[in-house]
Amino acid sequence: MKVNFKQYWCSFSSNTSGYTGLCLDPYDLCISKLIAYRKKDIDYVKSLLNVKLIDLNELEKRLFTLEGYEEQKNNALTILKAFET
Repeated sequence: MKVNFKQYWCSFSSNTSGYTGLCLDPYDLCISKLIAYRKKDIDYVKSLLNVKLIDLNELEKRLFTLEGYEEQKNNALTILKAFET
């Protein structure tokens, strides 16, 4: 996760007795799933792309902002390129 990951949290509160839930930004969640490189995670990302909850170009752009993990980023980019076809 990014050092300043808290700025990417999305808050959620709806009839929660005053409580607010904090969730990862969908793009950060998908990047972590692509880096994990498990079939179930790749399928999850593909599903979000298919129903247009995330944008492929934005996901690629954000993947490039991740520092380190060069081998995993290359694997993730290969996966994303396959989604384009």
